[in-house]
Amino acid sequence: MIQTKPFFKILFPIEQQRLLEIPEGKSIIGRGLSADIRLNDDLVSREHCEITYSEGKLKLRDLHSTNGTLVNYNDQQEVDLNHGDHIQIGATMLKVIFQAPSDLTENFTKQDIFSKEYFISCVKGFLSFASRNNTSISIIDLKIKTNLDVALPKSFTLKFASIINSEKNFLHLLHSPEPLHFKILYSGISTEDIKKEANNFTNALQNHKLFWNDSPLKLEVISHIDFLEFPKDILQQQRILNSLKEA
Repeated sequence: MIQTKPFFKILFPIEQQRLLEIPEGKSIIGRGLSADIRLNDDLVSREHCEITYSEGKLKLRDLHSTNGTLVNYNDQQEVDLNHGDHIQIGATMLKVIFQAPSDLTENFTKQDIFSKEYFISCVKGFLSFASRNNTSISIIDLKIKTNLDVALPKSFTLKFASIINSEKNFLHLLHSPEPLHFKILYSGISTEDIKKEANNFTNALQNHKLFWNDSPLKLEVISHIDFLEFPKDILQQQRILNSLKEA
């Protein structure tokens, strides 16, 4: 009988995608030096949650983290984990995998990365961070048009997302509500820096050499920036959430 082991697959942020083997015993997930599994995410507490793997069973316990721990989009203090569960820690999304090491794959799907449900749950963490630190929320809206009158495959959405992530300078949330359309959310970034980010994304996309059926793709990128005030109250935060749900 093939022995399976538990792994975390980091789904988001895209540039951190990798597989992490979960060791026997107790492990701490966080962004601090004392954490066994360290995440580069400002919304993650220094010691965010505890993972226990013993006798084939995997358990999670939140360590009174600032932004909480979501399992399958529900806030959890202590819960058993199963194959396929999604764990949100700050803006980082992990997927639980029980599998033999020889069967592991590092393929990442559009649904893994651009799940709207996941995006909205992450927005709540960003709003909480902005509220505590009296900072603003900004959204870059990027729409891409091509010179070809064809529907490009989903793989191009992933390619464009990779280009955007390679140009970013600050922690952001990336969402694709539809093909060739991206929403990029920031918290606590100045208007000048947001404009620089938008210009970087536009230039990188337009200058990247892509081909479809041996024909070069020419891209037109239309960017728009929404500067939202510091979300002072629950109603204002809810309005931001509602506007993103409808996108």
